[in-house]
Parts: sequence; C-alpha cells; structure tokens
Amino acid sequence: MEHTTLMLIAEAVLRVILGWRFLISGLSNVGRWPNPVQTASILFPRGATFFGLVATLLMVVGGLGVAAGLQTPLCSAMQQATSVFSSGCRNSARTFASS
Repeated sequence: MEHTTLMLIAEAVLRVILGWRFLISGLSNVGRWPNPVQTASILFPRGATFFGLVATLLMVVGGLGVAAGLQTPLCSAMQQATSVFSSGCRNSARTFASS
C-alpha cells in the first residue's frame, strides 16, 4: 500500500475514534444530566447550568463533526488565520521597536 494512502486511512480511522469518544462522553453527560451542572459549578458558581449545557452540546456536536471530518477544514482555516495574525503582530512589534 502506498504511503499517502496509508496516511489517509490512518487519519480517517483515528478521526472516527476521537469523534466517537467525544460523542460517547457527550451522550453520557446527557444521560446523567445533573452531573455536568455539578461539575461546571466547581469552576463557575454562577451560570453552572448554562456552562454544563454548552459543554455537553459541544461534546455531542463536536464529536459528530470530528467523526464526519467537518472539523479538519475548520481547524486548518483557524490555524492559518492564527499564523497570519501572529506574524502580523510580530512584524508590527518589530516596526514599533525599531522606530
């Protein structure tokens, strides 16, 4: 089997495994509903219900997105935007420091 084909298969398998793990955790949190709120109340005494709901929702939707391969282009775009932004900040800092 060719190296690039093997890499694509490995990426797909690992992506599905990771997405499945997120999805199972999210669905488990739905089944044990007060538990995510109690966990969120450790960090956020106010609004624990909101943060517990958001965390559970992101785990379910994110797990589906990772398993389906929707997150890879999004993460790539975010990484590209971050590198462009950070290089712009470095260039601005150099210009400011030299003047």
